[in-house]
Amino acid sequence: MLSKKRNKKGQVGDTLTWIVSTIIVVVMLLIFIFVSSLLAETKFLGKYREKIVSPETELKYDLILSKSLYAYYTLENVKEKNAFYAKLEALENKGYFSDSLEERSKEIRRGLLG
Repeated sequence: MLSKKRNKKGQVGDTLTWIVSTIIVVVMLLIFIFVSSLLAETKFLGKYREKIVSPETELKYDLILSKSLYAYYTLENVKEKNAFYAKLEALENKGYFSDSLEERSKEIRRGLLG
């Protein structure tokens, strides 16, 4: 009879330890979520860095067009280059690029050639 009471005390102590530790973890999680939501709402963070989605951080050029032109300049076969450039011109005529193909091509060529 006495051993059953000791086992129950051990079970209660073990259960209580797990409950308290779970509550502590949940409270810490809620605190971190609250603090991160406050930081997300602030406009400046650290050394007054602006939001990631501010107009100053937007790309000033068409990324897809630039990548396509870099791929164009890596081609060695002249026939493939001509076909690829023709496809780029067709896409530009359809309005897929926000920048001018010729202007961006000149900028990238200047950057690659030094």
